[in-house]
Amino acid sequence: MGEDEVPLNSSFYDILCNYITCFPALINWTNKRKPTNENHLQMSIQPVLSKRIADYKSLPPAQTAMVQIMAVNVDYCRLYAMINWLADLGFKNDNGRKFTSAGIQPLQKELIAKGLLLKSSKGICCPESIRRQAVHDALMENKFTQIAEVIQKNMALPARHTRANQFENYQQVIHSFQIAVFTHTSMDEINSIVKFSKHFFREEYYENNLYVHVVNSPFSRKLIEKVHPEIRLEVLVNLLNAVGRSLEPADTILHYITDSYRSVINGKSEVLLVFSHYLTCGDTTSARSLLADLEENLKPDQLSHTGWLEFISGNYPQARNLFGQGIKLLKKRAGKRKMFFQGYAGVFHLLSLLETGERKHLQEAIDFIDIAKKNNYPFLPLVEAMRPIFQDQLGITGSEISPLNVYNFEQRPLDFLIINLALSWYDKNKARLNIQKLTRLRDQSLEKGYFWLAAEFSALLSTLGQSRNTNKQIAAKLHKSCNTVSCINIVRNQPKWKKTLNGLLNITGSENSSSNKAEQRLVWLFSHNEKYSYCYISPRLQRLNKKGQWTKGRPVALKNLYRNHLTMDGLTEQDHKVCQSIKEEYYRTSWRYGSTEYEFNNDIALPALVGHPLLFLEDAHGVRVELVLSEPELRIRKEKGKLKLSMFPSGIGSTEEKIQVIKDTPTRFKVIRFTRDHDKIVEIMGDKGLIIPKAGEKLARQVADSLASVVTIHSDIETSRKAKTIEADSRPHAHIIPYQDGIQLEFLVKPCGTDGSSFRPGKGGKSVLTEIKGKKIQAVRDFNKEKKCKIRLFMPALP
Repeated sequence: MGEDEVPLNSSFYDILCNYITCFPALINWTNKRKPTNENHLQMSIQPVLSKRIADYKSLPPAQTAMVQIMAVNVDYCRLYAMINWLADLGFKNDNGRKFTSAGIQPLQKELIAKGLLLKSSKGICCPESIRRQAVHDALMENKFTQIAEVIQKNMALPARHTRANQFENYQQVIHSFQIAVFTHTSMDEINSIVKFSKHFFREEYYENNLYVHVVNSPFSRKLIEKVHPEIRLEVLVNLLNAVGRSLEPADTILHYITDSYRSVINGKSEVLLVFSHYLTCGDTTSARSLLADLEENLKPDQLSHTGWLEFISGNYPQARNLFGQGIKLLKKRAGKRKMFFQGYAGVFHLLSLLETGERKHLQEAIDFIDIAKKNNYPFLPLVEAMRPIFQDQLGITGSEISPLNVYNFEQRPLDFLIINLALSWYDKNKARLNIQKLTRLRDQSLEKGYFWLAAEFSALLSTLGQSRNTNKQIAAKLHKSCNTVSCINIVRNQPKWKKTLNGLLNITGSENSSSNKAEQRLVWLFSHNEKYSYCYISPRLQRLNKKGQWTKGRPVALKNLYRNHLTMDGLTEQDHKVCQSIKEEYYRTSWRYGSTEYEFNNDIALPALVGHPLLFLEDAHGVRVELVLSEPELRIRKEKGKLKLSMFPSGIGSTEEKIQVIKDTPTRFKVIRFTRDHDKIVEIMGDKGLIIPKAGEKLARQVADSLASVVTIHSDIETSRKAKTIEADSRPHAHIIPYQDGIQLEFLVKPCGTDGSSFRPGKGGKSVLTEIKGKKIQAVRDFNKEKKCKIRLFMPALP
């Protein structure tokens, strides 16, 4: 700090007063580290502040204007800016001319010497203690608007039409907000500045809330009545909300709202913020009276906020019932199946579900958190941070409540209480790390009249072992005065074995429950060209209609699945695996242009679809398709006294694909996966197979026996003596599928049982050698018996 930045004749207390009052963050810092002689320090500073106000009140007009200009501007400015502003306001020197640099410097130095302005390398500014008084006077004297206009004329800040940060510092944010509040007739600009500051100056915003800093400095009826009547009520309720979050006294604000606007807000949405304030203060009687006459369009809010009230009163079943009614009404009015409350009522709805400890309610809470996440609800960070406690109760290994999450809520006392409650249920040792902050907030809540908050902070401190008996007594006394009940014990500690069993239940239970509740699902349509051994799959998104039936479904672009499948509702893990097989490829169509295409990698997609419950025929959407993993077949056929060995499917080595789909039955298809061993067999035998004379039959049996662990053997000769011979199943299996306006029947036999290959009765190899579940099995078919069984099936129906 340079010599010229502080008046040389300033006392220690004068310097301290300058900088403490100029930087609110420093005030917060000193509050956290209060010295033992705090009262003495405050008593020493107060005369300096009183003298400073007296000096300001006795200033001549030009210097008064200089202080008021800097108070409205908030940020630092250079000398030339002050010269222009004074000129635009009509101030002149003793010679009746515009102030010059030489003429204004003595006035400025005098103001700095009196502590009415501060100087630094950035320019000059107004200390906070004087700024509030100067703004108040400018408003009362109807000078504020004119000063704001000349400031904006000579040093206009850029508009916030882009997403980029247009402010250099938080002082410029306060500058813009202050001018908007006292000169605008619409809330649009005010809301824009608040939203902007939350995003780009998050820490400063929560440490130095705009409404508290500008409108509550301190609150006065005269000051608030300088806000335009069109926006005054909304500014007031926003101020009340901000004051509550800052744990500042709110009695005067609340009295002004109830005295001046009782008839205006009766039944309107504004009462909901007043209601919230009453609850944190523990005035449940006043809170209940506010909800009696809410307008019909606010019925869901009436139900949810009454549920909140019943919850903190300890009436948990009644609270859940009210929350449930509110959600049901929200869904009905919005025409959506997935809705959730967007304010604190939603947070307490989750806590009411947690209180039961029942799996269905815990899973329901997680579903609500998912809805909030998908729709980016305002309270998403808080409810998302609560997710681990529900997962822990369900035995799900999920994310943890991290210290970073807790830190994010320090500037909002109610949020900080809720996240630490969850942390105490999850891990008390981690919650104990916040005891000092919890104690400070409890003391502040108690001092400023937020008695329900103070009661819950005390109950939490007690359960964490901090002055256990004292805090327990404080909590009990406060809750009794508020007619409320602590929610600190709503979560019951579960033994490890119970959490483990819940985790095992969740393996199937959670997936089934979520799929049953899903309002949309992904189905897959399958078509197959037997001639070219080519198949095609296409996804369809089906939704539940009002009758609870699935719609026909609409096609889903592969690009959409490729980019968004992880965030789409209703998809199973198997769906995600199929979607992960989609590949994105860019094709250049000319030297300047190209196109991007999306397609399935069938080598990955088809095995992922094996066993999928929602795979249907393309030509008959109601007919399910069964895909099974299989292996190639080595076929040994007798032809004209010789034996022919061939691989099926044929032509394996001629393509790069390692997957082929073969029709087994009209609704069952084999996904045949080729390995290097299969390629070697084809390479040795050739694509057309191998013809051997009858003399090679013995060696052919040995080859078939050797390859049975690699491929399935279909043979016209009995092959292995090492395999277990079983009686072939000759019973026909009827496959029924829709065909045009009727049905189509096809009969097949499965000699080795349902896990083996299918054949038309009396057709194919006589001996089937395969390996099922690690055991080599050989079945010798009886062609005559297969044909007779097929005929006998129709005998009762013959005339």
